[in-house]
Amino acid sequence: MWLRILEISAGLIVLILGVILWWPGLKYGLAFYAALAIALIILQIAYLIRTYAKGISAGRRRNLILSVLAILIAVWVLAVISFEFYYVSYHSSDGFFLTLSYLLALGLLFAGIASAAYGTASGKIVGVLAIFITFVVLTYPQINGILALLVTPVVLLFPGFTYAEIPAALVTLALMILALEPLISGITGRRI
Repeated sequence: MWLRILEISAGLIVLILGVILWWPGLKYGLAFYAALAIALIILQIAYLIRTYAKGISAGRRRNLILSVLAILIAVWVLAVISFEFYYVSYHSSDGFFLTLSYLLALGLLFAGIASAAYGTASGKIVGVLAIFITFVVLTYPQINGILALLVTPVVLLFPGFTYAEIPAALVTLALMILALEPLISGITGRRI
């Protein structure tokens, strides 16, 4: 029962956080990226606890390593943000925010691979979607034209996106997709 409560809580927290971060007019800044990193940490800690509760087999050790790598990258992003906040006096540029988006996308790549390798149907679907979005974010400068077609509805709904905000919005979307798997698993009470 406690595992179901943990899954539902982690999924709801990340989904609510994602909806808040997608709110129109919200400025993308250090707090935004800190919230994304914290959401990634919440999802991966819940994943670690779920894996330990089920028992650690040889296949799940690989998933644990990937989850720990995702947590370490999210902690690294938080460390960079705290350094920027406390020690750097100038306003951050788009290049800095784009770097944070790339770091979070790398953490999401590890989380997506761990979710896809977990073995359940929903884990595979969610993991593959997160991996796809991560590749779109990581190759963003190279596929600008193709991505422009994909995110045109987003730009129309939320005018004023800058160059660095579109990958951040995609990272938020990937986190929300990853949050669906533990939420549905906790509600139904079984792995789907």
